[in-house]
Amino acid sequence: MTAHPRKMVFLDVDGTYLAGDSVPPSAADAVRAARANGHLVLLCTGRALVQIYPWIREAGFDGIIAAAGGMVMVGEEVLASRAFAPELVDRATTWLDERGIAYWLETDAALHASASLERLLEDVPPQPYLAIPFEPVGSERGEVRKIILIGSDTPLDETRAHFAGDLDIIGATIPALGDNMGELALTGVHKATGIEIAARHAGVDRADTIGFGDGTNDLEMLAWCGVGVAMGDAADVVKDAADLVVASAADGGIAEGFAKLGLI
Repeated sequence: MTAHPRKMVFLDVDGTYLAGDSVPPSAADAVRAARANGHLVLLCTGRALVQIYPWIREAGFDGIIAAAGGMVMVGEEVLASRAFAPELVDRATTWLDERGIAYWLETDAALHASASLERLLEDVPPQPYLAIPFEPVGSERGEVRKIILIGSDTPLDETRAHFAGDLDIIGATIPALGDNMGELALTGVHKATGIEIAARHAGVDRADTIGFGDGTNDLEMLAWCGVGVAMGDAADVVKDAADLVVASAADGGIAEGFAKLGLI
């Protein structure tokens, strides 16, 4: 039994739990120790489920929030599964194709690339986020939870305005893909909506939730959780939204935060 009330901790993946393309040993050790102390630790990521590779999960987690709230799992139980209606996928891809915007569709089992995407990625350094081969957009696929778009002269604000009411857009969540990349997600679906579902299911009060993140798609998580923690190399807007700022992922920020918050 831990001497502290049970907490429910949500970890962003890229730039938070991962440093580059690896998990710092101190972060994995902190996760194991916190869970041994009776706390719940979940991954909370914009990645599709298929991109949460076994080596990322190796330390052991109590659940996963994937696709920035589109998929919520505690243990093996799926608590929420939110996806684009097929006609919305068709409308979105048609509009993007007409404007020459390269994109990929994220499903639980695969990433589906537009015809122009792989040509654009030839000039981008290898990304741990994209360590699996793409499937064609036109191939048989499961439910689409997000659309990632890059490589366009079309301003993100124009895309946002076109899909207002159906889709929200978050800009520049993968810095290596340029300032004009973004993620299209269902309006009202974000990390905090997934966290609320998971916490309610586990019977954990909002005050006893802790979120760790580094990107703009973590802002709702940091605002909703009882304690929001920003990594040391996070954008200023993320640090400003946090209750606590720790070192970067590479410099042991997860272990530092877990220790300061009494999880370990």
